[in-house]
Amino acid sequence: HNRKKKSLAIHLTPHLRQVLSPVVLNYYLDRGGKNTGDAIDYSQYRKADLSVEIWEMLEMLEMYGGEGVYETIKLMVPTYQSICYP
Repeated sequence: HNRKKKSLAIHLTPHLRQVLSPVVLNYYLDRGGKNTGDAIDYSQYRKADLSVEIWEMLEMLEMYGGEGVYETIKLMVPTYQSICYP
């Protein structure tokens, strides 16, 4: 499974700026802390919360994408916290 993630990250790395489009990221990442009040958020059950998927993708890219990936992610997503560096 990790081999697939590493392969995907290596192939996506040259296209990070397009993948990390600020408009798309800001829209979905800002929705990550959405307040549903008393309502039930069924997207959690289906694991369909796109903001969570985006954060997982960023972490995978940082882990397996190679040199300079963290800097590119941080440039495009200033609120991103590294999982590899303290």
